[in-house]
Amino acid sequence: MKVGAILFGLAFIIAGVIGIRQDDTFLPTKAVMEISFLYAIPHTAVLDRFFLSVTKIAGSYGQLWMIVAVVLLVFKKTRRAGVAVLLAYASVFLMGQLVLKNLISRPRPCQIDLDFALLVSRPSSSSFPSTHSAWAFGAATALFMQHRKTGVAAFIAAALIAFSRLYMFLHYPTDVLAGIALGIAISIIIGQQLGARRTENIRQEAAQHVFAAVALCTAVGTVMFALAGVFPRLYNTSGDVQALATSLIRVSALWLPMYACETAFYFIIRSGGKVLVTFFFDSAFCWICPVPIAFILAHFTGVPIVQMYLIIQLTGIIKIISGYILVRKGIWINDLT
Repeated sequence: MKVGAILFGLAFIIAGVIGIRQDDTFLPTKAVMEISFLYAIPHTAVLDRFFLSVTKIAGSYGQLWMIVAVVLLVFKKTRRAGVAVLLAYASVFLMGQLVLKNLISRPRPCQIDLDFALLVSRPSSSSFPSTHSAWAFGAATALFMQHRKTGVAAFIAAALIAFSRLYMFLHYPTDVLAGIALGIAISIIIGQQLGARRTENIRQEAAQHVFAAVALCTAVGTVMFALAGVFPRLYNTSGDVQALATSLIRVSALWLPMYACETAFYFIIRSGGKVLVTFFFDSAFCWICPVPIAFILAHFTGVPIVQMYLIIQLTGIIKIISGYILVRKGIWINDLT
């Protein structure tokens, strides 16, 4: 636990140092050494194909590790490892993808140097931390703590994924290092908690996780709302585009605590192996509710884009209510070990 806490704190220290001031002078002056490192990486046709394949296999949101977790959950001998990988993925998603990326809002190298020939489409999300690296090393650490040989192989795959983010000009070295530290720290903490085999206080702990996620994202959302006008000015766009981006960021900031709540409910339910339930809770719901509403609003009404975005976000209230009911009923409580 102490080692995990130290690494976890280290990731936040790095995040704080880099995210102190994200103004127009941040790049390239403050990151000249890092971007020079990226330029120094040799590129060949063979390496292009190889690392492009690595990135595609990992998935745009680290889906590879979700698949690994589901497969591990199928077999009784590997269920604990599956639970560890799944919890690590969920924690990185909440802490890295949802919180740190929005809080730091560091532009990617490919968003600064628009002339660099990318092998993939240019991402619109922020750079810090590299959640692909965090997911990969989080899963590898979780596997290593349960099955050493499998874990070693996972670490090799994780290293390739992490380096591919540099090779593809999608992240800076500090993004990747922070992601590695975050993923390893989370998995160490999760692994030690799983080893304790405590199930009697599981409802209370679930409620604490939801509260912590909502509280943290409330704080982050407040900062996002206050700084909403700063982030768009990092990019060379027109005043109208910057104003629109500011409004969209503020809507996201207002909804962030609710999004944290629905995401926490999703992963609590899934932690008990309820894959089918979470499929309807997430993917099926998306196609049944938000997508049709967005299509109707876009094609048959004159609702402005900001209000439209707010309406689509509000459909998440349905997920929050259903998630609360499912979590309260305890259908997810299941000893998978």
